[in-house]
Amino acid sequence: MFKELRQRMGVDVAKGDKPKRKKKVRNQPLTPEQRMDKRQRERMKDKAARLSILPLGNNQFKVWGGEQPHLVVVTFDGLITCDCRGWKYARHGNCSHVMKYRLTYGDLKK
Repeated sequence: MFKELRQRMGVDVAKGDKPKRKKKVRNQPLTPEQRMDKRQRERMKDKAARLSILPLGNNQFKVWGGEQPHLVVVTFDGLITCDCRGWKYARHGNCSHVMKYRLTYGDLKK
């Protein structure tokens, strides 16, 4: 009798088998801005607004306005990197130089 009920409910007949739970699927990975808190995002945008940017060709951009100029490189797969110390050690993979590129040429452009 229990075997019949288990078969009707879609549970394997073998003893001890439990129905498998469905895995939760993430919709999309979060962008760096979504991972940052609001105050940090606003500070980063303010700092990026004071910087200047110049395209150098070959998907390279020179960003200056702080202590020294930095190089922002956009790879063909869409990855944006910077040569500054802040980008290397940032938890969110973002720095003010990358933010300036994104505000001027990238997905944050209005």
